[in-house]
Amino acid sequence: LLSGLVSSTATIAAMGARARAEPTLAPACLAGAVLSTCATWLQAQAMLFAMAPKAALAAPPICALRALLCGGMGWMLARRAHAVASPSTAATGTNDRRGPLRLREALLLAFILSAVAVGVSWARSHFGDAGLFSAVAMAALADVHAPIVSLAGLQAAGTITEHQVLYGMLVAFLCNSVTRSITAV
Repeated sequence: LLSGLVSSTATIAAMGARARAEPTLAPACLAGAVLSTCATWLQAQAMLFAMAPKAALAAPPICALRALLCGGMGWMLARRAHAVASPSTAATGTNDRRGPLRLREALLLAFILSAVAVGVSWARSHFGDAGLFSAVAMAALADVHAPIVSLAGLQAAGTITEHQVLYGMLVAFLCNSVTRSITAV
């Protein structure tokens, strides 16, 4: 669940690779992938509250429903995986001693967020709504967080409406779902 706060796409890719390498862990990997998506919906709501409170007040039905659906499905899958697990399927992953904080990844994320914010704003100013949603869709193929942050920033600045933020958020999740599906396989 918590890995979805960092990168659900990376989590889903890792779970897919793990399931291919150890087929007996496939049910648990599927549960982990679904739960990471739940975390992303919750994080989207938190980002909106932090940056665009007006849009955040309109988003709870969307974010809460998706988080509940993903959370419920993930919980059911995790229970099923636990029920069929045997002692031989215990996690045997490598011991990563680098720790959770990595400067390179943090700098890369900051660069991506900045570049997407500039790109989305530029597309909106030059091509209107079509440019806005096209830029959101393209950016979301790589990461769902950056376009949502960009949309929230534009709404906070009064450049776009709450409706446009919500529509853009759905476009971002839809396009990022394509990437997640591809990386899972």
